[in-house]
Amino acid sequence: MLIASAPVVIPVTTANLPTEAVASEAAQKPPIPEAKSTTENTNLKNGTDSEEQAKASVDGGKKTQQRGKSDKEPHDSEKESQTAKEQQQQAIERQEIEQLKKADREVRAHEAAHANVGGQLAGAPQLSYKTGPDGKRYAVSGEVSISTSKVANNPQATLDKMDQVKRAALAPANPSAQDFKVAAIAGQIANQALSELNLEQREEQTLREAATKESGDETEDKTKTSSSESSSASSAKRTSLALNQKIVDSGALTNINIDTQVSFNV
Repeated sequence: MLIASAPVVIPVTTANLPTEAVASEAAQKPPIPEAKSTTENTNLKNGTDSEEQAKASVDGGKKTQQRGKSDKEPHDSEKESQTAKEQQQQAIERQEIEQLKKADREVRAHEAAHANVGGQLAGAPQLSYKTGPDGKRYAVSGEVSISTSKVANNPQATLDKMDQVKRAALAPANPSAQDFKVAAIAGQIANQALSELNLEQREEQTLREAATKESGDETEDKTKTSSSESSSASSAKRTSLALNQKIVDSGALTNINIDTQVSFNV
């Protein structure tokens, strides 16, 4: 029979005392939570970033809208202000044009009235113009000259002429101060002409009376008749000189140049 010897078991200590001590200490500490996988961390991070980007996009859009609105408001306000100024300027220009049109009508009608009534005695209207905002020219003033000279050796013609001058001066609906002045000048010259006319008429009357007396008394001495006529003529001449002196002394002809022309101004 085969007999095998029994193996001898030698106890070997395999314990790692330091390692076991660390393991024991670690067992007593709370367990460390297991870290999540990289994929989960990436997804979480991406999700967070997406939310933050979406929020930032919304916030940015709001800020852009607010900024755009803020930028637009001053621009619109400035534009509205400019439009208001332009409308105000246009209103002022329209008002000025209307005033110029009215002045043009009045001036033309005024001077035309002088010229029409003055006839051959009056000159053509001379107008002064102003350019309006619309670029057109409007009459704003004018004048018409008229003769106020006496008709030589014809008091009656002078009277008729001065009457026409006076009517021409006062022809417009609203005569100016110059128009009244011209009418006054015409009136003074007419008064002088009337005095001269009366004087001539008295002289003619005297001569007629002398002629009648001479024809009715044929027997009267011619020398006496001649003397009487001479006396009457001398008396009439003295009367004329005295009357003219009275007119001069009264100041009726002061500052009047009867041999010139005057103008109706407006």
